[in-house]
Amino acid sequence: MENLLYDFYALFTERSLLDDLYDEHLLTSLTLTLLVFVAVGVAVYYFAMNKVRYAKASTWLLVLATSSVLSMIVAIVTCSQKAAQEIPRRKGHPELGRYFDQGGSVFFGFGFEMLLLAAVLFLVLSLIIKNLSTNNRKIPF
Repeated sequence: MENLLYDFYALFTERSLLDDLYDEHLLTSLTLTLLVFVAVGVAVYYFAMNKVRYAKASTWLLVLATSSVLSMIVAIVTCSQKAAQEIPRRKGHPELGRYFDQGGSVFFGFGFEMLLLAAVLFLVLSLIIKNLSTNNRKIPF
């Protein structure tokens, strides 16, 4: 599964950060976190908030933004915490550097990519699930 995720994330993630995420086995956990936030957001909107007063595009966008921003925050915080651990690439060879030494701008870029991926996934799941809702199916998304 890590190899499949590596190939997918290689399309839009910086190579050195992607290699560090792969070496530390974080691709699967970050992807599962993204999927959980999006699935919970879709479930909350279409099942828990299944009332006429919530059947608005603005409410849908708020739930989308919440789940996407949470995915972004988790990605940035995970990378930052791993960088703070200062894990050497190889013990006894400090000249090789440390894992996650790319810097905050690369972490923010990766977090923004996770935000966009979560938003697209939320949109796709919304298009699939919206017909199960009685009140919220009338919004255009």
